[in-house]
Amino acid sequence: CICEFCGYEHHADIIETSGHDMCTKYVVENEQLYLLTYCSNRCGLEEVKTKVNGTADVSNEMDLKTVLENGFSARLTNNITIYDGPIEINAGEVTLDLNGMKLESNSLVTNINALGEMLTVCDVLIVRNEGTKLTITGDGELVADNGKADSVCVLSALDGAYVSIQNGTFHSTGCTTIYARTNSVVDIWDGVFVADEEWNGVRYTLDILESELASQTSARIFVFGGVFMFSCRTVVVIVRFIV
Repeated sequence: CICEFCGYEHHADIIETSGHDMCTKYVVENEQLYLLTYCSNRCGLEEVKTKVNGTADVSNEMDLKTVLENGFSARLTNNITIYDGPIEINAGEVTLDLNGMKLESNSLVTNINALGEMLTVCDVLIVRNEGTKLTITGDGELVADNGKADSVCVLSALDGAYVSIQNGTFHSTGCTTIYARTNSVVDIWDGVFVADEEWNGVRYTLDILESELASQTSARIFVFGGVFMFSCRTVVVIVRFIV
């Protein structure tokens, strides 16, 4: 449905009550997260703001981006598909609890990579900047799926960000699943990591951009557990790491 109040096509949280079409959405004011309840019919019913302490339960793309991109933690309450570009986390220490759900990106955006190349990309999550920390838990599924994109990647850690992957399934329909660049660190404790495609005969399930391509800085991916699909020149290898 289309929310009459905000015009957002993929708004999912509408409750009909007493002749009102009641909507909820998350808003941020003075660095505090609130859950806003309002009538989409513009009938004059007073809006209600409830302060959110701790993790926010989210069920749609708009709320998920509002919560995570403003430095708050989120827990999925149902499957979510991203249509309008990746989720970009540029500051804060946040947790994404997949709660057994599926988070999928079908978005397509134009970007310039570290080599200066203009590409169409499909990412689920981009975590950026030193001091930014993301923990992924809840044993759900993250999928990057857009056959029209030049580059398809589930998660990119850039410019000194830190990511801790506790569990879950990470599935890219392209050649890269997890990507790290420029002093970023990704710790993988468990999970399943799959890339469907190959580029020049190689499946870059875990991919690090190194040396002069990243201004002589270094990124690291540490693997403590998990199952990984790699390939090298037509040979596909599935590797299990156990702590």
